[in-house]
Amino acid sequence: MSWKDIAKSVYNQVIVRPVTYYRDNYGDCGYNDLIYQHLFLRELKGYGVEDVFAPVGGAASYSLLYHILRSLACLKSAQVLEFGAGQSSLLLSACKGKVFEGDILTIEQDGRWAEAISSRVFHHVYHAPIYTTRFGSSATVKYGELKSCIGEQKFNLVIVDGPTGSKKFSRSNILDYVKNLSRDRFIIIFDDTNRYGEKQTLGVLSKALRGEFGSITEYTIRGSTHQSIIMHGVDLHQIYLP
Repeated sequence: MSWKDIAKSVYNQVIVRPVTYYRDNYGDCGYNDLIYQHLFLRELKGYGVEDVFAPVGGAASYSLLYHILRSLACLKSAQVLEFGAGQSSLLLSACKGKVFEGDILTIEQDGRWAEAISSRVFHHVYHAPIYTTRFGSSATVKYGELKSCIGEQKFNLVIVDGPTGSKKFSRSNILDYVKNLSRDRFIIIFDDTNRYGEKQTLGVLSKALRGEFGSITEYTIRGSTHQSIIMHGVDLHQIYLP
């Protein structure tokens, strides 16, 4: 290794990585959520959906809720797979029949939480306990067997906000269901991709999707949390234009 390579490596480790980490986790992107809150509430009013949501603490952020809503409006007949129950589940249920027509399947690791959310929505919330496994040489957490509820179903909107985050290859269940995505078009919304474990899985997912579908569009939203959005067969303007 030359001295230039050594200097570059030291620069990346000492300067670039700490600055990037601070920007992604402690930067001022949180103010964007005020913008997304306004947009989200405006969209809800336009569709006649009551604002009963509480995007606080560890719940879904306004940027996540807004992009779920816009994706439903874009797809109109969305078949939805949701990893992780919560505010987003309430939104999906409230939007069915007003914003889109289609089926919804929510996967949740906590039995009590699954029961609580199930009592407030009109779709199936499937309880799937988590277990520790390995992704390569790294320990990670995944939902248990999902084939019985997912099977060969096809989805064109997938929301990845569960299970509990792992330090390495977090939320990697999505990798098992690439072939369950609609061949025509789909949108994947992957939450918390400011975190290292989610970024790792996102990288593997992007590669798998390109291998399976060819062209995809990928971009990241920076609010109080980050969402990475991957699309196939959908143009960017279809998400943001009414």
